[in-house]
Amino acid sequence: MRHIFILSLLLLFQGIIGFTFGQSIENKIVGEWLTTDKDAIVKMHYGNKKGQSEDKIYGQLIWLEEPNNEDGSPKKDKENPKEILRKRTILGLTIIKELEWDGDEDEWLWEDGSAYDPESGNTYSFKAYIDPERPNILNCRGYLGFSLLGRTEVWTRKNN
Repeated sequence: MRHIFILSLLLLFQGIIGFTFGQSIENKIVGEWLTTDKDAIVKMHYGNKKGQSEDKIYGQLIWLEEPNNEDGSPKKDKENPKEILRKRTILGLTIIKELEWDGDEDEWLWEDGSAYDPESGNTYSFKAYIDPERPNILNCRGYLGFSLLGRTEVWTRKNN
């Protein structure tokens, strides 16, 4: 009986280690990230809705420090250039779209995506990078045209 218990513990431990260290690098971006100003959380995930590619990464606003206006109504996407979309709420909005893995074991990089800023209504080209030495830091770069013409924000992985 004791041998079965020890064997069960070893198998459980092996499973935990395998899950922790066996996660493929291109999945390291998946999870919840606290934005630079710590006023929002973006959940990065593979496409799981109609119109999303299952092999690309999307980011959805799942928490806002201030999700409501002063009158208590939910904040809307009022700066959207498409008038028909101005009535949708910002909370729950997919703001990162079609990010693709383009890295390797030394350079954890996702590129060729887009990022929508609901505060301005602008959409930018987007890429993200994780330093393998700091896997809980996501460097997000939004830019117009060339990556040199943009801004980088540093997001922090939210511990669950």
